[in-house]
Amino acid sequence: MCAQNPVLPAQLVLRHAVFRRIEKALRRFRKATNNVGHLRLLRNRKTFESAHDKKIRKTKESAMRQARARRSARSRAAAGF
Repeated sequence: MCAQNPVLPAQLVLRHAVFRRIEKALRRFRKATNNVGHLRLLRNRKTFESAHDKKIRKTKESAMRQARARRSARSRAAAGF
C-alpha cells in the first residue's frame, strides 16, 4: 500500500454503505415523528400539567390550527382550487 494511493478494504466500504442507509433511515424516522407530533406529546407529558395550563395550551393549539386552516384555504383559493 502506497501512502499516495490508499486502498480501502472492502469491509470498510461495506460498513460505510450500511452506515449511510441507517443514517438515511434515522433521518426519515425523525422527520416522520416530527410531522406526527410524537416528540411534542412526550415533552408535554414529561412534566405535570395543571388543568389551567392544559386549558391554555389547548386554546393556543386551537388558534394555531384555525390559523393554519385559514392560510391553507387562502392558498387554495389563490391557486383556483
